[in-house]
Amino acid sequence: CDYEHIHDVIADGTESNASQEAAKRQWDIYKLWKRYKKKGKKKLDQRKILSRYVKSNATAAEVDLSNQLHKIDLFVHYYKEHINLPQYLPAFIQNFCADLNMLECFDHKSLKDIGVLSTVHQKFIHNQFQKFILEHKEFKHWLKRELQLPQYIEQFENCGVFRFKDLQQLVTTTTDLRRVLQIRNRQHFHIIQRAIQQQFTGLSTIYQYSYLFFILCLAEMSQKKKKKNETIQITGKRNAVQQQSPIQPPMTAPRNTSEQIQQTRKENTMIDAKLQHCTKLNTEITTIMTQKKLVMAIGNIKIQNFKKKTQKIL
Repeated sequence: CDYEHIHDVIADGTESNASQEAAKRQWDIYKLWKRYKKKGKKKLDQRKILSRYVKSNATAAEVDLSNQLHKIDLFVHYYKEHINLPQYLPAFIQNFCADLNMLECFDHKSLKDIGVLSTVHQKFIHNQFQKFILEHKEFKHWLKRELQLPQYIEQFENCGVFRFKDLQQLVTTTTDLRRVLQIRNRQHFHIIQRAIQQQFTGLSTIYQYSYLFFILCLAEMSQKKKKKNETIQITGKRNAVQQQSPIQPPMTAPRNTSEQIQQTRKENTMIDAKLQHCTKLNTEITTIMTQKKLVMAIGNIKIQNFKKKTQKIL
């Protein structure tokens, strides 16, 4: 199908029976392929699968079935991990939309045409797709601009690496990265390997520092708790001694109320001064706005002074 014209491909009841049969066939082929994978058959016989669902005149050479099913499998893996709405997954596969490179084509209308009728689900799926697109663009920019190796974008995508998260998972799970990515040029592989180390060692150091900071905070909290417990024990002992001894502690002198009154007066005067200053600036701004001298008949100097005054207010 033509991925650019997604609205024409979607089965909305007005399409012909041939397109609906093709959509059903797409879903059935994918289910059969998953069954083959569960049984452990690595090399799939494409002709056996095609003979069930494709016409007799069609051959495996005409349809690149393995590539198509691999794209569907990558989409299903992403969909289950990030969206997890299984009721809409067959609709994506049946309408030939299960491709991670097609996510830019989706909007609320196309999701509704597929069968996602809930507006909440439409918004959620669309937001997840947009997030994936941004992360994919960042990863492609890293390969194109920083490493200057745009020829390996397709190889990374075939391995299921569309984002830095996918690359991190691949690095942690595989030992022979060069064999998985199928990079024959050693120099290019060393460039990618160094860039990966720089990309993820920085993250690891940040996590280490955050972990150390967390430990220090816990240590400080434990010390504070110990000090509190010690003070409670000391005060408890003092109270016990005071209860035993008939001697009462000396009475503390009452606080001077005049000092408190003076402090409150000072605070009130400071608040009044700030309010007066704000009102003056407010009147200046209102006069300037009423005279309309911000843009007309005033030079850039007065505008800059006005900006400075507004910054002071803020």
